[in-house]
Amino acid sequence: MTHRYSKLAARIVAGCVFLGSAIASISHAQEKYPAKPITLVVPYAAGGTTDIIARLLGKEMTDKTGVAVVIDNRPGANTNIGAEWVARAKPDGYTLLFGTGGQVINPIFGPYPSIPLGEALDPVSLVSSQAFVIAARPNAPFNTAKDYLEEVKKKPGKYSISSAQLDLYVALVKKAAGINILHVPYKGGAPSLLAVMSGEVDTGFTLVPAGISHFKAGKLKPIAVTTKDRQESLPDTAALSEAGVNIDLSSWYGLFVPKGTPKSIVNDLATLTKDIMSQDRIKKQLQEMGAASKWSTPGELRDAMSAEKKQWEQLAKDSPDLVRPK
Repeated sequence: MTHRYSKLAARIVAGCVFLGSAIASISHAQEKYPAKPITLVVPYAAGGTTDIIARLLGKEMTDKTGVAVVIDNRPGANTNIGAEWVARAKPDGYTLLFGTGGQVINPIFGPYPSIPLGEALDPVSLVSSQAFVIAARPNAPFNTAKDYLEEVKKKPGKYSISSAQLDLYVALVKKAAGINILHVPYKGGAPSLLAVMSGEVDTGFTLVPAGISHFKAGKLKPIAVTTKDRQESLPDTAALSEAGVNIDLSSWYGLFVPKGTPKSIVNDLATLTKDIMSQDRIKKQLQEMGAASKWSTPGELRDAMSAEKKQWEQLAKDSPDLVRPK
């Protein structure tokens, strides 16, 4: 009898251990996300506009979830290094990418990523966008998009435009507008705009955040933005589309996760991003910087990237000289 009871007791203990393990496993599986610090990889160096907006998003995510969001700057290879790092990370929602249009452009024009990023990363949501703007000195012979296009078309090849190595974007604008202007690339945004102010070049092509302080100070005047509609940060500056140019061009930021991340986590992150970026306080903060607050569903971001990809592929076909050799 004693032996029989001992065996029964052992079975009961074993059953309890199994049940306890099962309950623990279920509890762990149902653990609310996020439950530990999140790493947000920024594929640019610290201090720039991209980094500033990423840190703003990270802080708001921390405040709303109570979980620390750590910014990890991984610049290089025109965003490929940071993007590839995230693509190779564990798909558990704890390594995110603050992605950019480089993920669409690089596979077409180079520098080429070592893995197919379009297949290795899943979109979550848009976060922000910035319009490009054509800027000129206050005494330039044009004040509006219409004036500018009429003037440069009258004198093809006479006028020049600088940029911080935004060759592809300038080429796309030239093609869409049907204008012949000399592009002069500079190593950075500051020297590019200084060249306009000093008279080295006639106009500058830059992102609104890079030029907005000069516009407010009266050192430069915005001529036209490259988006379909006017920008809230420059309400009196016409869009090129108002002058008949079929273009809607901007620099955007979005949130991405490694392929295979559970859909429930992707959707939670998309909802969280919308909650943050739709706040009036955040909208105003970005507007003062010259940027726009955005959000989307994962599918909407994927569709937008697909449409953008077709635009860049067409440019590569029309201007093969812009494509780097593989």
